[in-house]
Formats: sequence, C-alpha cells, structure tokens
Amino acid sequence: MEQNMQVGIQENDYRWMRSHGYLKAFETQECRELMEMVRHINVRDGDILFGEGERGNQLYVIREGKVVIGHRTTPGQWMDLGPYGAVDMNEERPEDRWKDWQLLGEGDCLGVEGCLWGARHDLSAMAVGSADLLSLNFHQFHYLASHHPQLCHCFADGLRRAWQAQRHRTI
Repeated sequence: MEQNMQVGIQENDYRWMRSHGYLKAFETQECRELMEMVRHINVRDGDILFGEGERGNQLYVIREGKVVIGHRTTPGQWMDLGPYGAVDMNEERPEDRWKDWQLLGEGDCLGVEGCLWGARHDLSAMAVGSADLLSLNFHQFHYLASHHPQLCHCFADGLRRAWQAQRHRTI
C-alpha cells in the first residue's frame, strides 16, 4: 500500500474526532498526547489496508472517502450463487471482486479487533477512491490505556458506538 502519512493529527482532525463522538468528553489540552500518536494517512484507490487472515495491529477511522471490507475473490474466479447461477468475478467494478462486502464511509472504523487484541482479520479492506484515514496502532493504544485510562475509555467507547452502528447498516 503506497500512502502519504503524517504523524500527529492537526486541530481540524481533533475537532472532527470530537464531532463524530470519539472524544466528546475531553478538551484539547487533555488529548494532546493522543493527537501526537494518531497518524493521518492518505490512501489511493485500490490500496489494500489489510488482508483476510493477516494479524492486525492498526485501527483506522475513515475521516473522508470510502473503504470496502469483505472477503476478496481471485480475479477470474467463478462464484457459485446457488439457484441464481454462477458469476465471473473478473469484472472491473470493485464490488464484483468481493463476497459479503460492505462499503464504509466517513466516521466508520475498521481493524479494531486487530489493534486491541492482535487478532487476525476476518475480512480484507481496500480503499475505493482516495481516502483520508486516522490510524492508531496496537502499542500506541495500549500505551494510552496504561497512561491515560479515562481518555482511552472515552476513545474506545466512540469506537464501539461507531462499530455497532456500522454493523446494523444494510448495503
């Protein structure tokens, strides 16, 4: 994945995180260390954030753009759709290369289980068009938990709410 990365988020990223429920209870001064840890990443269309089965260590929050998550299929692979026949997965549209996919957008989060527990990803994730992401890794999250437990709890609660909301959406 070729990406443009900036370590430490700017004030406008912080305001965005607050407006989307990730840090509502804290003032800017209390979040300075978190702001220095979070990375702002720009990805391009088709960039793979992570693959199914890979061990995770990053969580991402979509600031702007779209990311598709699901099970990737091999180009040229035929997928049996039972009574509906079979489909050649060698199509040009990104959604045709995915099985059980969901399109995520602004405010959605992904990779949470990998970041929190180092779990393997049960889905793959790919940028659809260019996207701006905010990212935190496993070690940063656990540092935050041990040194700033209240701030970490607030951030984790925002992640939980976003994750639950996106799980209940239908595509």
